[in-house]
Formats: sequence, structure tokens, C-alpha cells
Amino acid sequence: MTSINESAALGLVREDESLERETRRASRRSARYSAGLTTFATSLAFFLTGMDTMIVNVALPTITADLGGNMALQQWMIDGYTLLFASLLLLAGSLSDKFGAKRMFFFGTALFGAASLLSTFAWTMLVLIVGRCLMGVAAA
Repeated sequence: MTSINESAALGLVREDESLERETRRASRRSARYSAGLTTFATSLAFFLTGMDTMIVNVALPTITADLGGNMALQQWMIDGYTLLFASLLLLAGSLSDKFGAKRMFFFGTALFGAASLLSTFAWTMLVLIVGRCLMGVAAA
């Protein structure tokens, strides 16, 4: 026969186990939500980067007609982005390790948006090239 104290202790153990199970379930739900949100944000940033490259390639004749420029400037407008993006990707990874991936992701996204805005309102081909190069830095 168990005493009242043993029954109370057994009840507390069961409550603790139940609470621990609920905590684990909530933690798993939170981890799934966080993973989904991370995947969505990363996919959105990749989509914007790819869309930007496509838009520039499609609009190249119009951009050249509006802003002027020769073949060399057109190549810099397209390749400046790619060159800086590819060359700074490893550096951005180590900066992400140092300062935190989330912080660097938001910084890069904000810089990409600002550089995109600069490129949108570019008044000369040189300003557009600088904006595209900044976008390459931000994308990395």
C-alpha cells in the first residue's frame, strides 16, 4: 500500500513528464516554423536576385537607348554584378560566421534594395554600373 506522500510524489512526476512532453512538442513546432520561415526568406532573396538578372538582360536594348553607352559599358553593367557576387561569396560566408547569418542576411537584403533603388533611378550608365556592382556585393 502506498502512502499519501508517495501518491502525491508520483502525481508530481507524472505532471512533470506531461509538461516535458508538451515542451518538446512546442519546441518541435517552433523549429519547423523557423525552418520554414528561413527557407521562405532565402528562396525569396534568391528569386529577387535571379529576377533582377533576367530583367536587366531583357531590358538591355532599352537601357542602352535611354542612357547611351557602348558595348564595353553594357558588359560592365551585366558582368559587374556577377563578378562581384562570385568573388565576394566566400568572404560573405566568413563574415556571416563572424557576425551572424541572420544579421548579414538582413544587411545584404537591405543593401540590395538600396542599390536596386539607385539603379532604378540611374541618370547615366556609370551610375547604373555602380548600382549593379553594389547589388553584386549585397547579393554575396
